[in-house]
Amino acid sequence: MDKGGLLLVRLLSPLQPPHLTSLAERLEESLGCHAVTVVLQCRRDDPHAALVAALPGRDLSWELNKLRAQGYGGPLEASSDISMCEGDQLLLRFSGNITSTRTQNNPNDVPHERLTFHTQRTNHLLVRLTEVDPFGNYSSPHYKGTAMFHKVTRGQLEWRGDGAALLDTKPLGDPVCALSLTLPKKVRSVNRPVMARVKLCEETDSLSDSLLLWLAGELSAEEVAELVLSLRLRRSAAQLVRLRAGDSLTSQASQVLATWRRGLPAAPHQLKASQLARCLAKSGRPDLARELLLRQAAATRQDKLT
Repeated sequence: MDKGGLLLVRLLSPLQPPHLTSLAERLEESLGCHAVTVVLQCRRDDPHAALVAALPGRDLSWELNKLRAQGYGGPLEASSDISMCEGDQLLLRFSGNITSTRTQNNPNDVPHERLTFHTQRTNHLLVRLTEVDPFGNYSSPHYKGTAMFHKVTRGQLEWRGDGAALLDTKPLGDPVCALSLTLPKKVRSVNRPVMARVKLCEETDSLSDSLLLWLAGELSAEEVAELVLSLRLRRSAAQLVRLRAGDSLTSQASQVLATWRRGLPAAPHQLKASQLARCLAKSGRPDLARELLLRQAAATRQDKLT
């Protein structure tokens, strides 16, 4: 049962009856207004599920404890005090890289998320958040956005069917508060075909060490020098070969071939063998070129059988 009250106003100077009536109406309206804090909080187990609540300032701590008990334990965003009267509405707009699923499915200029304030009711609004661009905010571990609240008084609304609509279609103006939003990014995995990776590894294998060692033993000093030119090894690489191999001709030839092999791009065995065979032919050893191709072909057939 509502308790009645009496407010006495002492006037320092006389007022005309119309002014007294206007003063009484404004006093009555101000007594019906309340200081409200707008809070936004997500569920602990589902950060995309957000609750917007307009809470009276005097009950703020108690109401927040109730929200925690209901599972809303994410980062809390709260506004400063906002004066609201019975029937006033808060219209919710989004900016940045976060919006609501309802707004995303109805892309027009009319806010679809709204909260009507009542003094004797629970003023809650459930919102399902989602990102606008899944590849946005690339430098941050979270998606970022802002929830902006526009206040509409009861006098700016008219009832149409089962809901209230704005009388004036002009822009809403500046928001009464803006609250930050964040959403965790989804872990995205890139699926690569396993067979493609296996094939790449197989194709990047070089000519076998045993084949290069056999070839090194068949070359003379002059032929090694000619081969260095044909293989287009850098002068610094050739000098490093001589330092590593010392006076052993076979070691020098083996180091030359190994250095050339390491510098090759990925290519099948047969292409590498053909390239080396052409260099041998230019160096005056076409017989070794033919023998190299035969041995490489035999090794390739053996690998396929095993």
